[in-house]
Amino acid sequence: MDKIKVLGRIKDIKKLNKGFSSDVKYIVTNTFDQKYLVRISDIKRYEYRKKQYDELLKLKTLDINIAKVIDFGLFNEEKVYTVFEYIDGVDATSIIKNYTEHEQYMFGYKVGEILKRIHKTKIEYKDSWSKIYNKKLDRKINESIKYKNIIPKYDLVIQYIKDNRHLIKNIRRVLAHTDYHLGNMIINNDDIYIIDFDKLGFEDIYSEFKPFIWNVRESVHFENGFINSYFKNKDKTKFFNILALYAAESIISHIPWAHKFDQEQIDLSIEIANNILEYFDNFNNVIPSWYSKETI
Repeated sequence: MDKIKVLGRIKDIKKLNKGFSSDVKYIVTNTFDQKYLVRISDIKRYEYRKKQYDELLKLKTLDINIAKVIDFGLFNEEKVYTVFEYIDGVDATSIIKNYTEHEQYMFGYKVGEILKRIHKTKIEYKDSWSKIYNKKLDRKINESIKYKNIIPKYDLVIQYIKDNRHLIKNIRRVLAHTDYHLGNMIINNDDIYIIDFDKLGFEDIYSEFKPFIWNVRESVHFENGFINSYFKNKDKTKFFNILALYAAESIISHIPWAHKFDQEQIDLSIEIANNILEYFDNFNNVIPSWYSKETI
């Protein structure tokens, strides 16, 4: 770690045990009491991390509340490192309920504004989102067959996906966080910050709302503020139709993913699947039951 010059003279290193990434993360403090988040990846991910770094540099110039990238390079010739600002504060998931409903809504409103700034970043890509997404969807459908007996209302969900996958066309790709929810946000001094750009990539704007379940389980007011901020007074018909499709997709992908871990994750994935089915009334409605256009 001492070879990463941007860190300066190191005083303290703490391993950060959070998340499901294969990367190793450290909080590094130097003798000037400056803190950094250092992410160490396998050398096989060099090109992927380098491309992410180049895109993250574009965000560095924006005046928004995100953990900004500082440095990138090789570590001990067999690892890749990426250095970020370390954002002090508390995991937003654990503290959001301590705030009033209005404050929760306004936190959501703030992250919606931040996301719009990120999405305005100029990017270059070759393949359409439709091509990429439908290929991924085919894979997820095939992988889900093994678990059809434990995925709630499996046949209904699969049919809904097949009937609505055509919606993913002519949608532009943007620079996307792709894991944008309270679990990757920090609250410090009553302000909210976005962290963990591990999955940064080029997706469509609607996919950023796919992890809504992690927000709604903690605060529907936050999620409503997020949606209302991003779309303002625009017609949300297309958004909700695609969100329902993504919600259905998440049901058939989350449960197989959970089986890579433990029974706790499996039970949680089934619980969430049932939550989603309830929110969308078994996909008879595309607007989830928790949504409100009203400002709190």
